[in-house]
Amino acid sequence: MKRLLSTIALAAAIAAAGTTAARAETKILFSPFTPPGHIIFTGIVQPWAKDVERVTEGRVKITYPANSLAPPPQQWEMVTNGIADAAFIFNGFAQKRLPLIAIAHLPFTTTTGEATSVALWRTYEKFFKKADEYKGVHLLGLFMHPGDELFSLGQPIIKASQLEGLKVWAAPGPPAEAMGKLGAAVVSGPAVRMYEIVSKGTVDAYVGIPYADVKNFKLVPYTKAVTVIPGKFAGASFSMFMNAKTWAGISKKDQDAIDKVSGEAIARLAKSWDDDDKVGMKELLDAGAKQVQAPADFVAELQKKLQFLEDNWLKDAAAAGVDGKAALAFFRAEAKAVAAK
Repeated sequence: MKRLLSTIALAAAIAAAGTTAARAETKILFSPFTPPGHIIFTGIVQPWAKDVERVTEGRVKITYPANSLAPPPQQWEMVTNGIADAAFIFNGFAQKRLPLIAIAHLPFTTTTGEATSVALWRTYEKFFKKADEYKGVHLLGLFMHPGDELFSLGQPIIKASQLEGLKVWAAPGPPAEAMGKLGAAVVSGPAVRMYEIVSKGTVDAYVGIPYADVKNFKLVPYTKAVTVIPGKFAGASFSMFMNAKTWAGISKKDQDAIDKVSGEAIARLAKSWDDDDKVGMKELLDAGAKQVQAPADFVAELQKKLQFLEDNWLKDAAAAGVDGKAALAFFRAEAKAVAAK
């Protein structure tokens, strides 16, 4: 009888342990807005998610919905309202909320996706974190693509006068503001919807994506030329974040483990976008597109006419209590230094 009771007790203990382990597992619903084959998902989100599961020994797992749970501009609200636990957002859709992070979107500042992502994270940690722009969510990391090129559906754009009255799709933020300043008729909206805009001939040119996304968004057949600008026409950054309550519900041990594979580690994953960018550029050039370096006088004219973007950002930094000139100098220096390594 005693042996039977001992056996029952042991079985109950094992069952209880199993139940406790099951309860200890935390599933994070991460909702990406890009197609599942896009490099952000395959090269950044998925590798990070695997690292999270690895370092937490399976206690924290990332899951994905069958489809995006909100349009691209509404990722922040989707997470803060608890529709999903985590997501990423193109920071151009959150300019009012994240004015300091817009440093990464200024023209002539991008080196590579990886190097500029690392520089942005370090700049955030050193200068921006105290401003608490991410209040209400837990910031996991920042990453950037390889930088905006100036693509044309016709002849290469080699002087500012060509942009006057030209119909141009431009990413929200500095690219759209810059094109407006240069006299273009700006068409804006999420990059994931560019195929419809470009394929139907709605625009004559576009700016706001790298070579990789010309390929990823199937724009190669329509793109006839690209103008290469030193430091890129603009940059594009993304924030990856988690619902604050969801983060608070994770044990301190696992939070610390996740932090170790987030932050600068996420920034480093942007190398996958750099690699994809090389593939995209080759595919575009192999299709017959003409690649030209922006003439020096064109670059000088752009620098002069677009100086207002930097001036406006410095005002935003001052309003947030940040030494904008120091932050900008640090950001640019770090981007070059990391790229050189």
